[in-house]
Amino acid sequence: MINTRQETRTISSEKCEIKNGGSVYECRLVDISSSGAKVTCFGFLQETWPGDKCVLHLYDESEIPCQVKHIAASNIGLSFARVNNE
Repeated sequence: MINTRQETRTISSEKCEIKNGGSVYECRLVDISSSGAKVTCFGFLQETWPGDKCVLHLYDESEIPCQVKHIAASNIGLSFARVNNE
């Protein structure tokens, strides 16, 4: 997979969740930067597709709006929603 993020990534193995519509998927954070994250999810992601808007829930109580960029088996690439401060 091609690295498209320009920001420094922080490697992690902390547990997290992806909330997509009414579904919640248990995952593990692989890496994270200011613009996105890579997660590995447990179980079958039957309702998740590239382009879906979702929320990444970290167990420090952070919830980050994001969009699914790519899925390869149980690995999911997420991009974080940009905040418009105008």
